[in-house]
Amino acid sequence: MKIAAVITSLTTGGAEILVKALSEEFTAQGHDVLVVALTDAAIVGNSAETEARMRKELGEAGIRFASLCQSAARNPFDGRGRMRALLREFRPDVVHAHTARALPLLALAGNTARVAFTHHNTRIGFPIFLFRAFDRMTDAYVAIGRDVEGALMRHVGKPIVPIANCAGRNFAGGKIRSEPRSRQPVVLSVGAISGQKNYGLVLEIAKHCRSVFCEEAMPVFHVAGGGEDLFAMREKVAQEGLTDTVIFLGERADVPERMRDADLYLNTSLYEGMPLTLLEAMASGLPILASDAPGNRELVDEGYNGFRAALDDPQDFALLIERMLSDRAAYRAMSGNALARSREYSVEATAQKHLQLYRDITGQAA
Repeated sequence: MKIAAVITSLTTGGAEILVKALSEEFTAQGHDVLVVALTDAAIVGNSAETEARMRKELGEAGIRFASLCQSAARNPFDGRGRMRALLREFRPDVVHAHTARALPLLALAGNTARVAFTHHNTRIGFPIFLFRAFDRMTDAYVAIGRDVEGALMRHVGKPIVPIANCAGRNFAGGKIRSEPRSRQPVVLSVGAISGQKNYGLVLEIAKHCRSVFCEEAMPVFHVAGGGEDLFAMREKVAQEGLTDTVIFLGERADVPERMRDADLYLNTSLYEGMPLTLLEAMASGLPILASDAPGNRELVDEGYNGFRAALDDPQDFALLIERMLSDRAAYRAMSGNALARSREYSVEATAQKHLQLYRDITGQAA
C-alpha cells in the first residue's frame, strides 16, 4: 500500500512523533510511505537541527519526505502546486492528514486518494462549521482517545475510528523503579513551550515545593521542548529567582535518556488529546503527576500509576510531589503500574489498527 501522511513540520510534537513511529512500522512491513510537511520547522518556531535529524532518520528507514515550504500563514493556496506534483508522482492509495490545514490543501491540489484525518486534541482550534466541509473531504476520522472521540461526535458526519496513541520503540525496555535515584530528584516535563502546556504552572509548583521540601531534597524541574515561547519562559524563570530549580532545556534529541534519568513525570497542560509524552513516560517506568484535564484523565488513574491535581492548585501539585517521592512502596507500585499500563498502547497494535482503517476505506485486502 502507498501511504502519504501530512504534518505541519518535522518536530518533536506528539502528532509528528506518532507519524514517524507509524511510518517506520509501515515501511518495515513493506508499505511505501511519503511524509509531507506543510512548512519548514524554522518558519513555525521549531528547531532546524531537530528537523534535519528527523529527516535523516526518515531517509535511513526508507521513508520519503518533502516539505511544501509554506509561509507561516500556511495559506492552502500556498503550496498546492507542490502538493499536486507530489500526489501525481507518488500516487498514494490513502492520505492521512494530521492537521486540519491539510484538508483544504488536498482538495485544492486535486487529490483523488482516500483520506483519513486525525484530530490530535480535545479542543477544536478552528470554526466548528468547517467540519461540514471536512466531511466532504474525509472518508474517516481517527480519535486518539475517548475525550477526542466525544468532541468529534458532536460535529462530524463521517465514521470515527478510535485508535489510541502509542510510544515508539525507542522507549521500550523501561524497568520498575524502586525509589527516586537521588536525594535531589528530577521532575521532568516534555513538550512544546506553548500556552496549552501551561508551563507557568511549573514555576508556581516549584515555589510551593520550597515550603514542602528541605533545601537538600528540593526537586529540580527540567522542561524539554522548543518553540517561540522558550526565551520568554527562560526570562521568567530568571525574574522569579528559580534558575537553579526550573531549567528549560530547549528541544532535545535525548528524551528517552532524559526520561530514564528522571524520577517523576509532570504534565501541567490545560488540555490534551492523548498525550504521547505520558505514554513515553509510562513506558520508561515513571510515576505520573498530571493536571486534571481532558486527555490526561484517560491515562492517569489516581493512586495507580500516578495522581492528578487541579490546574488552579499549585500547592496540591507540590504536596503530591512530596508524597509520591517520599513513599517508596507507593513509588515502586506506581512505577510498575505505569509500565503495565504502557503495554496497552504498543506501536505494533496502533500500526495494525491504522492499516486496517486504510484497507477499509480503500477496499484493499490484507
